[in-house]
Amino acid sequence: MSNPTTWIGLFHVLPQPGNDSLEGALGAFVTVAATAEGEMNFLDIASTALRDAGFEISAAEDIEPWSMRIKMAGQRKEIYELVDSLTADNRIAFGEFHAYDAE
Repeated sequence: MSNPTTWIGLFHVLPQPGNDSLEGALGAFVTVAATAEGEMNFLDIASTALRDAGFEISAAEDIEPWSMRIKMAGQRKEIYELVDSLTADNRIAFGEFHAYDAE
């Protein structure tokens, strides 16, 4: 097993029946950061947490270790704050859910 590291990715989510957190919007995209032991572990952790929050994942993209993402110019303050919020007791964090009404 490898050492846990911080991973980040963008998820497109659809609200499950009964979840009105998007106030009727068709779906949303959200940046997720989590401590994981690889890409598959990150996807599993993020999928479980999003499902527990009442969402179904329709797509995931830009999945990579934070150490790679941070090298890209122009990272938003929101993403740094998301990553900084991770601790040993809080291994996953969601950014703001950006709702949309059409695919």
